[in-house]
Amino acid sequence: MPLPFVIDLTMDGDTYQCEYIGHGASKVVYKFSDASFKDTVLKLTLTEDPEPESFRRLSELASADRPDEKICPKVYSTARCQDVNDYNEPTRTWFGWLAEMATPLDRYMNHLTN
Repeated sequence: MPLPFVIDLTMDGDTYQCEYIGHGASKVVYKFSDASFKDTVLKLTLTEDPEPESFRRLSELASADRPDEKICPKVYSTARCQDVNDYNEPTRTWFGWLAEMATPLDRYMNHLTN
C-alpha cells in the first residue's frame, strides 16, 4: 500500500499536518508538525490493535512500581479514522491512536545504568 509522506489529521474541527516517520508490519506512524503536539505521534493500522490497551495497562503497573522509570508511552486517545478523497468521501477506515513518542530502548537502558 503506498503511504503518503504528509497527511492532514482533523480532530474536533481542527486540522493538523502529520509527517511520516516509520512503519512496521501492520502499522504506520506519523509525527505532528504542530509544536503543540511536540512529542505526540499518530499510529494507524487497518485492524484494531492491542498495543494501546497493552501500553495503558503496562504504564499503570510500571508507574505504580517505579514512577521515575517510564518505558511505556502514554496513550492519549484511540478512535476509528477515515481517509477521504478530494471530494471528502471516505475511502478507507483505520484504527488509530495518539500516543506519546516512545523513548528509544538504548536511551532508556542507559538511564537505568547511570
